[in-house]
Amino acid sequence: MASVNPESVFSDKKIIALCNAAQSGDVKKTLKLIKEGVNVNAVADKEDGSGVTPAVFAVMAETTDTLKELIRAGANVNIQYEGKTSLLFFVMDKPAAFTEVLLAAGANPNTEVPNGTILGEAFANKNMEAAKLLLAHGAKVNVNHGGNSLLLETLYIGLPTATNLLLQHDKHLPYPNESAAFLQEFCSAGENYLSPDEQNTEFHAAYISVWKQLESRGVKMSCARPF
Repeated sequence: MASVNPESVFSDKKIIALCNAAQSGDVKKTLKLIKEGVNVNAVADKEDGSGVTPAVFAVMAETTDTLKELIRAGANVNIQYEGKTSLLFFVMDKPAAFTEVLLAAGANPNTEVPNGTILGEAFANKNMEAAKLLLAHGAKVNVNHGGNSLLLETLYIGLPTATNLLLQHDKHLPYPNESAAFLQEFCSAGENYLSPDEQNTEFHAAYISVWKQLESRGVKMSCARPF
């Protein structure tokens, strides 16, 4: 979401005040306005703010305390922005604590976003802690993201730790319909992760772990065993 300010998307002064309090982390003022009856689920009424609510401002400003107060007052964590995303979409590039707060409040871990799913967005942002939380709350792994299966997409974005996580979570991966393309890309990726010039030992270890998991499942590999 492009940077916005409350005045540009809301007309009501009380709602603007709540948004300002939420994004500044002012818990006292946030609670005062809630007590006065300001609607925590007010939706932006100006053209540039389709779907924006006070909670969006707390999320974008990374103020967990005011976000929690808005949620306690009934803020809808699954409301959609422009009919495409939910609050979870806006926290995938932020500390996992925000994902945890939203999931605990009932945010849908399988919310669809323009490129696929929230879990795919977590991987795209290399937010592994958020990804683990989403999986723990029931995020589906047999989905598409970026036009590919999520498993294959983790290789395209160069994140073998995510590939490893998915395989650990679902013992049936890779599914038959994606196996050939996945294995081809996996073998190609190995040339990078196993190269002497590759300094990321975490990625190296994750790649080896993926290989061992595939091998234990009886998957026939099309490239040489790297260990």
